[in-house]
Amino acid sequence: MKFSTSNYMALATIATCALAAPVIYDTNSTAELMSPLSQEVLGWSHATFPAIYQTCNETNTRMLNAAFKDTAEVTAYGKSRLLNYGIDDAYYKRWFGNGSIFTVMGVFDQLMEASKGSMLMRCDDADGLCAANPNYYAGHHRESAPAETVICDYFYNSKTAFNYLL
Repeated sequence: MKFSTSNYMALATIATCALAAPVIYDTNSTAELMSPLSQEVLGWSHATFPAIYQTCNETNTRMLNAAFKDTAEVTAYGKSRLLNYGIDDAYYKRWFGNGSIFTVMGVFDQLMEASKGSMLMRCDDADGLCAANPNYYAGHHRESAPAETVICDYFYNSKTAFNYLL
């Protein structure tokens, strides 16, 4: 099965958010929390993030931006750990088994630094799949618009703390 950049980003976003800790903001500035993420992300020289569509309200946008930040943090930590400990690391074995370290590093790089110019995260249920799967779909790609990912309400309600990741 061949994955595209949008598949990797959607998978990472949904997986990271499912494992993410409750969001704690170090600011009360709505403008700052609503603003696009900086390209300068610790651990990544050219981090890129998908656009968030206008159908996402302030809370949706805050949580998606927090999820993107969590994804950057987790992948930077993973990349650093791979470089320091290699394939003999217990966490590497747990999460990637006998998978190639080059594949894992490539996926991390693709997730964080590949162009996401055409990708769009949206919060409306344009295709009705969120309503049809309210306790199952955290999000999905739109068949009629493959670069778009719909984020469902279940995504926001099914988060688990970061400490369960390890």
